[in-house]
Amino acid sequence: MKKDGTQFYAQLESEIEFDQNGHQCRIIITDITIQKRGEESLRQQFHINKTITDNAASCLFMMDKQGYPTFMNPAAEAVTGYTLDQICAMPLHDSIHHHHPDGRPYPKCNCPIDNAEAEMKGYEDIFIRRDGTFFPVICYIAPLEEKGKDVGCVLEFHDVTEQKKVERELLKHKEQLETLVDERTKALEEKVLKLNKSEKALLYMLEDMKYVSKKLKQRSAELEASNEELNTFSYSVSHDLQAPLRGIDGFSKILITEYADVLDEQGKSHLQRIRKATMKMSHLINDLLSFSRISSYKTRYESLDLSQKVGSIAIELKEASEAGHRVDFIIQEGVVAYGDNKLLNIVLDNLLQNAWKFTAKKPRAKIEFGVTHVNGEEVYFIRDNGVGFDMKYAGKLFGTFQRLHSEKEYMGTGIGLATVRRIINRHGGQVWAEGQEEKGAIFYFKLPGIKKK
Repeated sequence: MKKDGTQFYAQLESEIEFDQNGHQCRIIITDITIQKRGEESLRQQFHINKTITDNAASCLFMMDKQGYPTFMNPAAEAVTGYTLDQICAMPLHDSIHHHHPDGRPYPKCNCPIDNAEAEMKGYEDIFIRRDGTFFPVICYIAPLEEKGKDVGCVLEFHDVTEQKKVERELLKHKEQLETLVDERTKALEEKVLKLNKSEKALLYMLEDMKYVSKKLKQRSAELEASNEELNTFSYSVSHDLQAPLRGIDGFSKILITEYADVLDEQGKSHLQRIRKATMKMSHLINDLLSFSRISSYKTRYESLDLSQKVGSIAIELKEASEAGHRVDFIIQEGVVAYGDNKLLNIVLDNLLQNAWKFTAKKPRAKIEFGVTHVNGEEVYFIRDNGVGFDMKYAGKLFGTFQRLHSEKEYMGTGIGLATVRRIINRHGGQVWAEGQEEKGAIFYFKLPGIKKK
């Protein structure tokens, strides 16, 4: 302790000298506080450095100038499988760096670690464990100098086995992705090519459609002109042909009534035949006019009760029938359709009159109306038990002026069924018939949106 009370480290030296009295002792006290503090600082620094190297994730080696290891940390021991005692007797190159993975020897003169004269960073290499397995590393080498002289080097390396594995996986996925991208790109290019072709095809189609549209407009204008001409013709027929017929019928009637005492029976018969022919001609003209007007008629769609319409027509037929023609009507209730009221009235009237006419010779005639199923679809039908027809002539039924029976047997103009077909076609439907001679006939017609109440 000094005079001022402060403590210090001291080094004591004693000397014994003999004096005239026989002996003397001298003590030399040297203040070594600074030295002790330096030693303590070094101990602390060593402890810090040891803690750092012992706990470092990096593998560390220190080597002398000849390449012999003088230090290795625990991480290096864990990775290489060596301890310092096992490895210090030979150069580090001979322990962990003496062969290539393919078995070729690795001469020490080519070793970048042993020949490092300057700092090296990020140097990649392959090291060998004690068990002989190889592992990839990234190295950092720094020369060691003492008083300006090269005394060795420090080697830091990292085991990058997992990193390389990940890199290989990434490379594999990259190659797969590139392959997939190439495939998708090729597929997209093919689709683009097809789309380009489709686009060209669409352009051609559009040009065709424009051309067809132009032709349709032209055709529509021609049809309108034709319809106008047809209407004019219809008026002309109605006016110019009906007037002479009325004249012929009128004068024939005058001859019969006012000149009955002058005419013999044969003359009267001739006049009756003339009147009958003019009436037939008048009916034929009216039927032809009705048939021609269907094409220009504007269809108005609505919900219609067909059962009620058939019932009304049946009453009219019975009231106008000759005595002895008995017909039983079987009408399914609640049958409705969506169509034009006037046109469907014409259809039902023609079909029912047709059935009425061809059952005239039956002592007990029957006419039936309803809905049935044909090929899974609902269709309307009118069935009778009249004279029927041979199915080989079924194709002629709906033609203009086509008759399967003589006019002497059954009156008619040959226009009725042709009118029915034209009206059904206007509605977007279908009409057909089945029959058997002397066993009756059945007429089917189908309309879009068939319904039942």
